[in-house]
Amino acid sequence: MQMTAANVVNQTATAGGNFRVVIADVVSGMVICAKKGFALLGIVTLCAAVFGFINPEARTVMKQAATDMSSRVLGVPKTVVVVQREAPDADAIQTATREALEREQAALTRPVSLTREQRAAANFLASKYKLAPEAIGQVVAEAFRTGQQLKVDPLLLLAVMSIESSMNPFAQSPMGARGLMQVMPVVHADKLSAFGGATAAFHPLVNIRVGAQVLRETIERTGSVEAGLRAYLGAQPGVDDNGYGERVMSERARIEAAMRGVRQPVQTAANTVAKAPERQTEAPGS
Repeated sequence: MQMTAANVVNQTATAGGNFRVVIADVVSGMVICAKKGFALLGIVTLCAAVFGFINPEARTVMKQAATDMSSRVLGVPKTVVVVQREAPDADAIQTATREALEREQAALTRPVSLTREQRAAANFLASKYKLAPEAIGQVVAEAFRTGQQLKVDPLLLLAVMSIESSMNPFAQSPMGARGLMQVMPVVHADKLSAFGGATAAFHPLVNIRVGAQVLRETIERTGSVEAGLRAYLGAQPGVDDNGYGERVMSERARIEAAMRGVRQPVQTAANTVAKAPERQTEAPGS
């Protein structure tokens, strides 16, 4: 049977139409699979976020599941995904900072072993400011520990705390200086960032460490304790520091005398006249 030209054209058109239908079905199926794959990947990611917030171990498991799913659905090599997963993120940094602060907070409640001289210093300061000797004992212990690590006189650190804040870890000046050593968050944000930011300045142990770092830097830069204290206050060379350095050194001498067992005149916060002058907003060497 011979085919006419019209029949050939009709059959060709029919075959082309069928081919287009097949292609359309294949594309539609791929789109549906992709959508379901992305939806499933989204569900896995959401679960990872929820369970990860509750349980860090669950977060690790869910991240691995999301990694495997993304490899199958998106075709991303696992080696690439692993590199992305191991990169540091904000959650990891915040978790590490929180854990460090929790360890420091726990240290405040643990009994400390003080030498007889250190306990005498703690009793002297506790009596002066009507504070619990146990709490001041923690501060004294940290001053000696930090002083030894940073090569800064621990009695000088205690004297600065006494003059700056009257041993009040939550003191804040009108200019924004905070804590025991009146650290300026706006000036020393780089040092506080390692402990979680400006709020960490109210943490006693963090404040001592950051304040000691600043004091050490000012002493090394200026070449003397007296000039370093002036720089710590924020006073420019040649500008009157209102006797700040002299008061700090006098307080250091009183603490040292108390450690030697020399009886000190009763001097409480209520009758203490000396007050640290307000520091500048930009301390040299910050």
